[in-house]
Amino acid sequence: MIGLCVSFNAYAQEADTSPPVLTDADIIANTNGFSAPTSDAERAVDAILTYDTLASSDRRFGDLMDYMVGYPNRKTNFDHLYDQFFTPALTKAWRTAERNQVQKNCNGQYIEGEQCGLGFNPLTCAQDDPAQGYLYRTERKSKGVATVTTTWQGQLKPLAAYSVVKQDKAWVIDGVSCLNDAQFN
Repeated sequence: MIGLCVSFNAYAQEADTSPPVLTDADIIANTNGFSAPTSDAERAVDAILTYDTLASSDRRFGDLMDYMVGYPNRKTNFDHLYDQFFTPALTKAWRTAERNQVQKNCNGQYIEGEQCGLGFNPLTCAQDDPAQGYLYRTERKSKGVATVTTTWQGQLKPLAAYSVVKQDKAWVIDGVSCLNDAQFN
């Protein structure tokens, strides 16, 4: 039996000021400051991305991708765990985007052997997993809200920005921006 414990408890004091508005262009232009996760928000995103990597290579961890897009015939025995990673609004945004693509590409029905849905992982904004893991940078943080940007080790360009929110004492992902491409919630 394989088990994985993921905890996103955060007790750090946070500033109570509104952060400046960031655009995707601002984030992409800044290629400095990526590192291993250091803040509670970064560690939460790292834990979720690490779990996603495990789940994509070992089905004993479930199928997080099928959960995200709401694949109709998926196994639901891991949903209670996945529900702790994301806000309901983000899950709804992913599933709506997937349904729209399936409708557009395959008349609303999955067809064996056809690319009907999004065609990429809407959590990582990529089709593949990084060989060496992720690096992180917090773009902004205020009380209970943060924007965390990721890139792959060995690359300078940011790949995705995550809006994370603290619910109780746990950081969860509330939005994903695939920089200069798709946005979810």
